[in-house]
Amino acid sequence: MPDIDERRIFDEAIRTDLLAFSLWAFSYLYPGLELRNNWHIGLIADYCERVMKGEVKRLVTCAPPRHLKSFITTICFPAFILGRNPSEKIVCISYSQDLAENFAHLCRKLMESQQYKRSFPQTRLDPKRSTKREIGTTKNGHRLATSVHGKLTGLGGEFLIIDDPMKADDAFSDTVREGVNTWFDSTLSSRLDNPKTGRIVVVAQRLHVDDLPGRLIERGGWEQLILPLVAYEDQSFEIGNVIMERGAGHILHEEHFGEEEVAHLRATIPSSLFEAQWNQRPVPSGGYLFKLAWLNHTEEVPEHFDLIVQSWDTALMTNETNDYTVCVTAGFRGKEIHIIDVLRERLAFSEQVKRLPAHRKAFNADLVIVEGAHGGLALYDSVVKAHYPNLWLKHMNPKLSKLERAEWQTVKLEQGRVWLPRHAEWRTAFERELMEFPKGKHDDQVDAFTQLLAAPDLANLSQLAYAAKNAH
Repeated sequence: MPDIDERRIFDEAIRTDLLAFSLWAFSYLYPGLELRNNWHIGLIADYCERVMKGEVKRLVTCAPPRHLKSFITTICFPAFILGRNPSEKIVCISYSQDLAENFAHLCRKLMESQQYKRSFPQTRLDPKRSTKREIGTTKNGHRLATSVHGKLTGLGGEFLIIDDPMKADDAFSDTVREGVNTWFDSTLSSRLDNPKTGRIVVVAQRLHVDDLPGRLIERGGWEQLILPLVAYEDQSFEIGNVIMERGAGHILHEEHFGEEEVAHLRATIPSSLFEAQWNQRPVPSGGYLFKLAWLNHTEEVPEHFDLIVQSWDTALMTNETNDYTVCVTAGFRGKEIHIIDVLRERLAFSEQVKRLPAHRKAFNADLVIVEGAHGGLALYDSVVKAHYPNLWLKHMNPKLSKLERAEWQTVKLEQGRVWLPRHAEWRTAFERELMEFPKGKHDDQVDAFTQLLAAPDLANLSQLAYAAKNAH
């Protein structure tokens, strides 16, 4: 049992210091987990307190996933504000109503605890205003939870907290991004009770150069707390009266996510994704998705491969302004992927039906893949009918956008697994299209190439190739 004076000191710390409140809150909500305190946790709490005091009225906080930015800003901070002033009005917004209500549920648990009641005796919840989306106090204060594009009519507050306004899966949708940005400008800003004193906090991981945090940073007038997982330049922060220096290369919270975890992350996700979501530095997609330095070159194409695969990206029209029909032929040898040939022509559908099996025979391909949509699926059906039965022709159904499909395959290039013959006539045009993607005029070679890289794992390919060979 703690000494009475110790308890008073503890209660006072929770009542007056958001960091102390957040550390207690974590132990209360997650009793089985250990929180390793770190300087960045205090920094996020310090910035939130500056918002509460009115020293900062517009704040953008960007930090990697799983580093407590939402826990402090969206769960603890509203409870702390209402503890200090139970008549305050707060609106918290996330990309989905379910996420917003989950944050609200955790905030309510804190405010219903005996420790909270002891530290903030003047704040009591109003049971008549207790719903999934509303936490109301007996002093007419509230914490409202809603979603982007959700109900905001008639709602408002002195504090607007936007936490993850967009799902990571929607980052490359121009429509979704522009919708979020337009919503912020046309709808959200008008929800401040007092535009002169009202405060807005946006907390998120960076997803795209033109996501909401990026748009606000570019616009100016916003305090920025940018915390990359691995510092790409020296940083300096003031916490109270203490200056915190962070050198380039420093990992944000090494005891929680250290060198081994960073190395694994870099090896398993594309660098563009790492730089955006984890390092808070999204790069423009054009000119950065594929890099020439990632490609290896050979003087001659090797003679023997474990298997040979062809990937087709077809075009229905043959006008000069239309895309080409492309077939990328690659040989797999261990982990190496050697691009043997790139066919790029404008072919009518009837010509595609004839060329596909002939091109397969020319390179003795074990497996041929076509896109299972639009003209590709029609080509697949026509070739299957003409060459039935066969096991060497497969179709792949795209589930992501062109850009997302390409982005997820960059890891294989970064790992140095892709090789091109230095003297091939098609090499220069192929490399140029890769480097220009997605801002270039054409993307047919990129589509065929990324489809090839996204084919089932090599063990699967080997089984398919073995079955195809034995079916000849």
